[in-house]
Amino acid sequence: MTETICQLCNQNHQVYSVESIYFAIIDQDEAVLNEVGITKSKKRLNEFSPPPPPKKTFWARFSPDSLMLLVVVVFLLIPLLLNQNLNLNQTIGLILVFLMYLLFRNKLLSWYQGQQKLNQEHQIFYQQDIKKWQRNLYCPVKDEVFTATKD
Repeated sequence: MTETICQLCNQNHQVYSVESIYFAIIDQDEAVLNEVGITKSKKRLNEFSPPPPPKKTFWARFSPDSLMLLVVVVFLLIPLLLNQNLNLNQTIGLILVFLMYLLFRNKLLSWYQGQQKLNQEHQIFYQQDIKKWQRNLYCPVKDEVFTATKD
């Protein structure tokens, strides 16, 4: 909350950081909300909220090697839990699945690394969006949010 010349209405009055208003709404800090002159509502919360974090692809969180290890362990545990021996058909099926995995492993690993790189890029953009959101100010005269320009 700073006394500055508002870039929207060109008047010298107090403008408020969007971040402080957002946390005042979350914490239900009546003193700050009364000072700013806004009511706490879901619409206002959405207006002042930070950008949402990027969504990660569920399967891209786990490496293909660890997923294959999980499949093999589950495949081997099922006969143990059912008190059965590992028969020939199950063994052949397990070997075929493992060979298919080895055949496509390079493509799976390159896809996984691409997803990891994409997630990192999304995280960088998210950090930039958060920094921009932290520079946002609220003008109570115009009842608008604006991004502060660097002096």
